[in-house]
Amino acid sequence: MQRRHFLQMAAIGDFGAAAGSAATPPAPTMRPDAITDVPGIKLGHFTDAGRPTGYTVLLSEEGATAWVDVRGSAPGTREADLLAPTNLVDQVHAILLAGGDAFGLEAATGVVRYLEERKIGFPVGAAGVVPIVSTAILFDLYVSNPAIRPDAAAGYKACDAATMDGYQGQGHANPASKTRLRMSLPTLGAVMVSRDGHRFVREDIGPSALAARVLAQPGQVALEVFDATIEAQLTNHSAYVDARGREDRRCDTPAALAAATGVPAATLAQTLVDATRYAHAAIDPLGRTEFARVLAPPYRASWVTGSLAHSQGGVVTDRAARVLDDAGEPLRGLFAAGGSAAGLSGPGGDAYLPGNGLAQSFGLAWLAVAFMAGT
Repeated sequence: MQRRHFLQMAAIGDFGAAAGSAATPPAPTMRPDAITDVPGIKLGHFTDAGRPTGYTVLLSEEGATAWVDVRGSAPGTREADLLAPTNLVDQVHAILLAGGDAFGLEAATGVVRYLEERKIGFPVGAAGVVPIVSTAILFDLYVSNPAIRPDAAAGYKACDAATMDGYQGQGHANPASKTRLRMSLPTLGAVMVSRDGHRFVREDIGPSALAARVLAQPGQVALEVFDATIEAQLTNHSAYVDARGREDRRCDTPAALAAATGVPAATLAQTLVDATRYAHAAIDPLGRTEFARVLAPPYRASWVTGSLAHSQGGVVTDRAARVLDDAGEPLRGLFAAGGSAAGLSGPGGDAYLPGNGLAQSFGLAWLAVAFMAGT
C-alpha cells in the first residue's frame, strides 16, 4: 500500500477498502461519524512541534482484525506481514501512523511499551504478552529540521492522548495562561475548529469526552471561536480573566481572525457560515442540535487544549475497591474510596458524568463493604 493511501484509509476508518482508491476522505465538517464511535476503539495523536512531525495511534485493547495491502516501491512498515490471513496472529492491538520516514518506526516501541505495561497483547505464556502494533510511516524529512527524529516517547504520548479518561477533564484549557476558559462556552454558542478550519466535534458533549477529542487534533489544540456578546458573560469568571489577553484573538472579520490564528481563511469563513445555518435549524452533520446564538463580529478566539480540570492523584483499585500494587495485585486488607479519576463510570471520557464525585465515593465504599461481607 502506498503510504498516503494507508493514511487516508485510517483517517476514515476504512481498513476494508481496496488500496489505491481514488476517493478522498470527506471534510471533517461533513462527517458526523468517527472511527472512535466503534466500541473499544480509541484514537490519539501527538505532534512534535519542534520540527514539526506527528504520530497518530489507533488502539484496540481487546484486539481487532485488520489487513493491509503493501504496494509501491518504497514501503515503510512494521508488523505488516503478520496481517496476512495465513499467519498465526489474527488481531492487532494498535495501528500507528508516524512521520519521520524510517526513523518514525521507533515510535512504535513506545506504543508497545504502553500496551505491555497494561498487559495488553498476544499471550505467550509465562513470558507475558507481546503487543501487536502495525506501523506505517510517512516521508516528511524535508519539513523543517530533519535532525529532529521520532522516538519511543512520542508513541507513548500518542497513546496517553488516546486513553485520557479524566475526572472532570475538559477541553477548554488555555496553553498560554495555563488556566481555562469556561466550560459553558459551547452552551453559549461557541464553536471549535482544528488547525485546518473545520469543526471536528459536537462541542456540547461532556467535558471529559471533549478533552479527548481536542487532544486528538493536530498539535493537541483547537481554536475556540465565540464573540463579544458571549465574552460579556464570562467576565465574572476569574480563570477566563486570567486567560484573556494571553492568547486570545479579537478580530472584526473572519478574514482577520484567520490571519491572526493561521487558520485557512476560506475554510474558517465557510465554517462560520455553516454554524449560522445550524443555528437557524439546519441539520448539523456532527449532531449538535443547540446553538444558543449566531456568532457575530467582533469575534473572539483562543487556542485551547484538553486537560484535567483538577489535579488528581492517589491509588489504583480493582472492582472490589482493593488497592493494587505496582504489579496489579491487591494489597491485603487495604481498600480505598473517593472521587475516581478513571474507570468507575465506564471506559472513556464519554462515560464520565460531571458532578458525580459523591456517587463514585459511595459506590466504591459499597463495593468494599460488599467484598468484605462476602456478598
